[in-house]
Amino acid sequence: MDSRGETVTLQYLTWTNLYLREKPFQLFLELPPDAPDQRKTNLTFEKKEVVVRNIREHGSEFALDTHGFMARRLSVTPDLEKLDASNMESAYLPKIERLVKSEVEGVDRVFFYDWRFRSASDSTAKKETLDLKDLSDKLLPANFAHIDASPVSAIKLVQKHLADEAEYLLQGRVRILKFAL
Repeated sequence: MDSRGETVTLQYLTWTNLYLREKPFQLFLELPPDAPDQRKTNLTFEKKEVVVRNIREHGSEFALDTHGFMARRLSVTPDLEKLDASNMESAYLPKIERLVKSEVEGVDRVFFYDWRFRSASDSTAKKETLDLKDLSDKLLPANFAHIDASPVSAIKLVQKHLADEAEYLLQGRVRILKFAL
């Protein structure tokens, strides 16, 4: 990819009046055969061409509060082939926590509520089932533009996972950050 970028096609959710009656949804589980509604989704997408640029060599030029994202390199990147749930939690996540505390202003607390491996490999694509409780069960990369969490869901996650600290933490700024290798 050169500095001008590469044009790719992304899918974006398209508004439909159906969303006035029901929230957009997508289910990743098997429905009982007798369920009255057998739809797994009510999402409608449109394709748009966008330019994607490689920012790896310019990561320090981007700031979370200014651009909505930041790009940093870990001093030691884990071997992705050997990364499993155990060493993810013992080796990689502590490095991410140190990075967040050193690079993001005003961080009092870091909590990992979820982490996932993603892979576009044939073996991942051919899987028929997914165990959402097994964090090391690989997911396919998303094929549409999306937001992983809303402001309301951020508050709910704090209340759910950090109940004893929630009142204090919610007096300040709460952010959900996503990391990619």
